[in-house]
Amino acid sequence: MREFRIFFCFLVFLFAAGFAIAQFPLLDISVSGNSRFASADVIAASGLRLGQSAGTAEFGAAVARLMDTGMFRSANYRYDPKSSGGKTGFALTLLVGEDSQTGGALLDFPGVDSTVFWGELRKSNPLIRPEMPPNSRAEAYYRAAIESALKLRGQPQP
Repeated sequence: MREFRIFFCFLVFLFAAGFAIAQFPLLDISVSGNSRFASADVIAASGLRLGQSAGTAEFGAAVARLMDTGMFRSANYRYDPKSSGGKTGFALTLLVGEDSQTGGALLDFPGVDSTVFWGELRKSNPLIRPEMPPNSRAEAYYRAAIESALKLRGQPQP
């Protein structure tokens, strides 16, 4: 009888572990806690997309990408099973806490109209704004986006 209990516990553990790493399509993605950024912009920054097969590893990586922007003081996720059109998958909610402290960011590059350049930056990365949170992650995120945009313009500058 003791062996049966051990075997049963082992089977339950294997089933739970298999479910924890299972991947299913994302049938719905929403955002909660955002006010400064549009939900579509937060989802884009997360790197997740509808229809993508995902599980807890991908959700954790998306949260890490959001935190790496420096725009959020917290990020997490919640998911629930969802069925739609005969498909079974996940409904994912990204739970964010935006960093409410921001300061002005000035761009001053020779030969670059800053107003036009802010527009170009915003098109390529909707989280980039003329105001940014005062933290090192946001600074690194802005720096990478600006360097990439300048490179695309043929004006690479560190």
